[in-house]
Amino acid sequence: MKNFIFILILAAFSMLYAEVNFDSLEPPLIAQIITFDGTVLYRGKDSFYWQEVKPTSKFYNYDELKTITNSYCEIQFTSGHTVRLDPNSDIILNAIKLDPQKDYFRTVRVMLGKIWIKAITKSPANEQFIIKTAHASISIKGTFFSVEGPEGNISTYEGTVEVATDKQTVQVKKGTEIYINNSGTIQETKPLSNQSLSALNNILNSSLIITQDEKTKIQNEYKKQLEKITASQTSTQEKTGQTDLFSILKKFLKKLKL
Repeated sequence: MKNFIFILILAAFSMLYAEVNFDSLEPPLIAQIITFDGTVLYRGKDSFYWQEVKPTSKFYNYDELKTITNSYCEIQFTSGHTVRLDPNSDIILNAIKLDPQKDYFRTVRVMLGKIWIKAITKSPANEQFIIKTAHASISIKGTFFSVEGPEGNISTYEGTVEVATDKQTVQVKKGTEIYINNSGTIQETKPLSNQSLSALNNILNSSLIITQDEKTKIQNEYKKQLEKITASQTSTQEKTGQTDLFSILKKFLKKLKL
């Protein structure tokens, strides 16, 4: 009798084993590297050790990714969304699907620094792509914007993002930005600052997360502002060069007098 019960239990476990798709137990692929420069590091959820990113690097649930001084990287999610990390930035990736009938949540938690997000418009209908900081949750779809964390600016260059904190919820539309302080308070919505426009100009000239058509479109929309920024930067560089030349000449004349 005992042998018969044992055989039944063994048969039940065998059937269960046959029905399990062990591939589904593997950590889901969330994103992979597009490009990077300098030293970029990543580590898994349960790892204490950082590894250097390679051109073939792939990222899974709860992976943490960070850049250091003078480095950056750009990654693409399996859903098509792209994210760029500026220098000295740190993010954690997450994807959750609690029920087949419910929404798929993809989350980027900004621990430190600044990231740029290009969200596609043709993402799955039941997918929610959310950016989180220490104080806010940013819901988006089909837009281009940047986020600083744990506090700082949220700047929208294309589309609209919804920013929610424990205290309030606001819509940040194209061409505007907000600042969230370390207590989670959202300050008044303002037009994009010269600093944000200057950062945009740099991204448009160097990033792969935006197609050439998209770059042209954004450049045309912000043409006047970007021209002013470029002219100001050129003027500053010229003045700096003149000042440096004057300083060198002054030192030279001083030596001659000696």
